[in-house]
Amino acid sequence: MKTNSGHRCIPIYLIVRYLIFGLIAISGTLFAATWDVKETPVQFSYEWDLSQSDITQFVKTGQISQGGIAGSFYYKGRYYPVYTILIENTTDQVVFQIKDKEEALFMAPDLSADYGDIDSRAIDYLDIRDMSDFVRLQPVPGIGTLLEITPLIPLQNGQVKCLKKASIYLLPTTQKSLQKADLKKEKPAFAKTATLKTTLPDEFFALYIQEPGVYQVSGEDLADRDIDLRTIYPDNIKLFWWGEEIPCRVTSTYELGRETFQYHDVMQFYIPELKNPYGNYLFNPFSDYDVVQMSWSDGNGLRYIQENSEITGNAIFLPQDNQTFRSTIHIEKNMLYEPLARLHEEELSHKYEHEFYSPAISIGRSVTFPFNLWDPALDSPYNVEFTIRMQGLTYSVSDEMDHQIYITVNNQYLLEDEWEGQLPKISSNVNMQYNHENLFHDENEIDISVKGFADNPYLDDKVLFD
Repeated sequence: MKTNSGHRCIPIYLIVRYLIFGLIAISGTLFAATWDVKETPVQFSYEWDLSQSDITQFVKTGQISQGGIAGSFYYKGRYYPVYTILIENTTDQVVFQIKDKEEALFMAPDLSADYGDIDSRAIDYLDIRDMSDFVRLQPVPGIGTLLEITPLIPLQNGQVKCLKKASIYLLPTTQKSLQKADLKKEKPAFAKTATLKTTLPDEFFALYIQEPGVYQVSGEDLADRDIDLRTIYPDNIKLFWWGEEIPCRVTSTYELGRETFQYHDVMQFYIPELKNPYGNYLFNPFSDYDVVQMSWSDGNGLRYIQENSEITGNAIFLPQDNQTFRSTIHIEKNMLYEPLARLHEEELSHKYEHEFYSPAISIGRSVTFPFNLWDPALDSPYNVEFTIRMQGLTYSVSDEMDHQIYITVNNQYLLEDEWEGQLPKISSNVNMQYNHENLFHDENEIDISVKGFADNPYLDDKVLFD
């Protein structure tokens, strides 16, 4: 019997396809990490839930693809999720609570990381020793507080400390409500910044200085850097160094009824030393350069005073009678960085030397370092005095003096010395004769050996040459 019906037939392959898509959607929902954020003036709340599937994915790939937390930090091939927010409340005005907490520990072997052609010194190696808490409140001067939530924390033994599930609440402890920080607001300047601040003119030129000395800048140098020499009046040229104006010498060319600064004209100035405003040590730890600011705004600049004089009487010596002089030559190359974790552990690291010649010198080995001298007086009767700064790298050797060095210059004995620990050592041959006749014009060599036996597996000794 035939009947008419409004029921529509659906092909079986469509049913299977919809069923597969439905299962995929359900599985994605089951295995995705949950991160729910609610931030109100009364309370900031954060709900976190991590499944075993997410943990397995993190161990295999180093990532949680649907973690919900956009921020992360990178450590040994893995991206660890981290949530941060700045609030105006200070650390004594807020408190956090963690409820329904579930923790876990799991192994996560290091994943290889290919940095390509990046210089190894440019790779940021994260120090995880201070990372222990899932939730941290850190004061931020001039702003308020940084709230940091890190549900996965790497440990030094290769394990990962995991917050699988938790409800995290941030609450105010005073009448002041919770308020996100507005970084666009004008904040008070720090004291150091305020004292070093210089009001710059509309147009200026920065000169980077790497060593003390007399410097010269020509009009051609400025023109090559797209500075219009027609806007520069010689009397207006001014130099500022660490916020203070310094004098300079300026030549000029008279043309069309006024003094002008042209291609062949020059500006000369003197820098007696590289300044360091950060402490009572020799070099600026944050920069290899000083900056001198040159401007040509309204107002005359400082100039050197020119004094005229003449030679009178009889000279007590002639130039040919004074062909030699004593000189101190500083030789140093910053080729290798060492953190030196045991050196002055309670103080700021930038106060101390961390850059050395490369390579380090191991026990039972010797390394030769070249240096240049120009026209040494080989017939001089005076002693050639060497002052050498070494740095201990290793700090424990059983039943042995930590460091014992033997030094020669151009294959001639110079000195030997010894000291202990990860400490610097300054050695000198002041009381030991080294003759000028052993020196060479141009390239010379200093050879440093560390006494011991390289094939002894129970000894480990290594030093650095500064």
